[in-house]
Amino acid sequence: MARERRKRPLVLLVDADHRTSIRFARLLCEDGFDVEVATDGDLAIERVAQGTVPDAIVTELFLPNAGGEAVMQFARSRRSDVTVFFVTNHPQLVPEFDPSVGPPPRVFTKPVNYREFQIALCDAVGCKPLDPCAAPSNSRRRQPRDTSPK
Repeated sequence: MARERRKRPLVLLVDADHRTSIRFARLLCEDGFDVEVATDGDLAIERVAQGTVPDAIVTELFLPNAGGEAVMQFARSRRSDVTVFFVTNHPQLVPEFDPSVGPPPRVFTKPVNYREFQIALCDAVGCKPLDPCAAPSNSRRRQPRDTSPK
């Protein structure tokens, strides 16, 4: 599937803890990403099935309904080069992946060093990380789009 041209990379953030995911999504929005949030694996798969495959997926390994591995497999069935980040307390449980079916997922252990994560995400989607010491711009910041049912 051809990528649509966007000014800001699109990240799908999948996390069962809604409050944490919204805070994480706000950081990503401030750093130049468009972010959509799903609170379980089924919602993430539904989101990918209905729209553009995001530039990157950030997910927990273990989620309600479908796990992070299932989300990755479905997304890669739509676009094989999508980058996936597993953010987990259990990095030793991330299975080995066949590099012939896409780039290996990147694994970050909780608590996440946000600056390291930001650099890795920018590297994966081809953008330049924002300088954390730079003064915030006066431009209006985008808010994450919550795709979870209300």
